Amino acid sequence: MKKEQKTITNANEGRQNKLNVPTLRFKGYTAEWDKASLSTYAKKITSKNTDNAINNVICNSAINGLIPQLEFFDKEIANDENTSGYYIINDGDFVYNPRKSISAPYGPVNIYKNEITGIVSPLYLCFTINNINKRFLLYRFKSPCWYRYIYLNGDSGARHDRVSIRDDVFLSQPLSIPSVDEQAKIADFLDKIEARISVQNKIISKYESLIKGISRDYFNKTPDYYVSLNDLIIMGKAGGTPASTISEYYSGYIPFLSISDMTKQGKYIEYTERHISEIGLDNSSAWLVPQNSLILSMYASVGLVCINKVPLATSQAMFSMILKDSDNLDYIYYYLNFFRETQIHRLLETGTQSNINADTVRAITIPFYADKSTYVKSMLVIEKRLNNEKDMLFRLTDLKAYLLSNLFI
Repeated sequence: MKKEQKTITNANEGRQNKLNVPTLRFKGYTAEWDKASLSTYAKKITSKNTDNAINNVICNSAINGLIPQLEFFDKEIANDENTSGYYIINDGDFVYNPRKSISAPYGPVNIYKNEITGIVSPLYLCFTINNINKRFLLYRFKSPCWYRYIYLNGDSGARHDRVSIRDDVFLSQPLSIPSVDEQAKIADFLDKIEARISVQNKIISKYESLIKGISRDYFNKTPDYYVSLNDLIIMGKAGGTPASTISEYYSGYIPFLSISDMTKQGKYIEYTERHISEIGLDNSSAWLVPQNSLILSMYASVGLVCINKVPLATSQAMFSMILKDSDNLDYIYYYLNFFRETQIHRLLETGTQSNINADTVRAITIPFYADKSTYVKSMLVIEKRLNNEKDMLFRLTDLKAYLLSNLFI
């Protein structure tokens, strides 16, 4: 990958009057890119399944079509399911999901990769491609060029943050296409980046499994004694949410923690997406949680735990704890993660959503062992390696995003 990276040049350096080329190009390619519409290469699939003749793989359209882009095809048809009228697709055909997805607000596009003939709900746009590198085209559908076109030509409907597009408009989108060799070069290079990202994810997964395995073995031993969480804290309290209708409450500098922040950052919270003002803090039950406190979610993603590295406020869905002994901070964090994986389901209250309350959190008993410090030191070493691998993944995904932005027009 490093060798190939060196062959990429800034196209602006020799651009002169040749405007129809991307910002980045591989060395040796100087010709302008051709202009055409997608319909030049794409043909809409109209063949439909009749009398349930084909009963194989379809797009997972459960949950209103909200399907992850990287898991586009993953549902086996039940024998008794009516699939008459579904589009027939074959290996190498493209499918566009105009109903958007969780990971792609403008609707993902993917290639069907299966030797078995498949069928797709008529809610999707299916098309075949000829005379263009399919992998090159797929990467273009993941680039900002594609999202920009959808945003400018699509219909947002009632949800302005989610845009879809009609089939005819989709197929008429303009394309800029390089030579066959350059298409392959770009696709091959991005394939290598994605393969490296895949390897990195596997490395991270192994470290995460190792951490869970060590904790499982350690905490399944008979402890020397137990202490309730309530007896280990100086103060424990849920937060609060300032009224969302008063903009002044959200125009300040105080970090306001969300479940999304916890999910993205993991153990240590160093920033938040939202902030509140001091007047917002004063006019709600929120309070300023000092740094190096333990914070546990009580609603929605119940049992998520983190350590804040900056003072912050939280909503009422989170219970924040100031420990009596800061030396126990990492240890209790690790135990609460183990507790979430193995025991917290027994404590959930059923209602509009599963949750626990502050009294339940206070009553959690923490096991203690004579070799507690050895366990924590080992976990911190592994955790450091895990974080290094996550940093590498961030660099790789950032590189991929940069290339998708600059290798296509």
